[in-house]
Amino acid sequence: MYPVTDGFTFLRDLRCGLQFLDLVLEQYEDLRRSGGMRNRTWLVPKDSNILIPARDSYEYQVSLVPGSAIWGYCFIADTADPEITPPGTLSFNIRDGCNDQPLFSEVVTRLNAGGPPYPTQLLSKLLILGRPGLLNVEICNTYATAMLGQLALYGGEPV
Repeated sequence: MYPVTDGFTFLRDLRCGLQFLDLVLEQYEDLRRSGGMRNRTWLVPKDSNILIPARDSYEYQVSLVPGSAIWGYCFIADTADPEITPPGTLSFNIRDGCNDQPLFSEVVTRLNAGGPPYPTQLLSKLLILGRPGLLNVEICNTYATAMLGQLALYGGEPV
């Protein structure tokens, strides 16, 4: 008999345990069994060739269908080689467009981490968006040169 692969994470070796992944997947059980959601990825910015200006930020407002759920993210940042480029960071922050509440208690940074692979980070709890379904995303660059950076938000939206 072949092992059953989890269709949400594509993992074969899920076991009952008190580790982060097991606890997170329990939070997503309703979403995983829901037939009224379709997978969706939101890219910020939509064009991956947009440079974040040196020592500046890029602000973007993402419009989602109310009731959409976000379960994870991937921050794709073209961080420089620390031996060539002076130190710096690329970071992002997400706030709810309705009540201005941040998704994270601090900004999320990518510091001289090099290139791929870019890991997908699962949120510890689903983010369900109410009306009007807006997220304010700010991507900041503290490097002395313009850098590439893009945020991918993974989730689902009601159909």
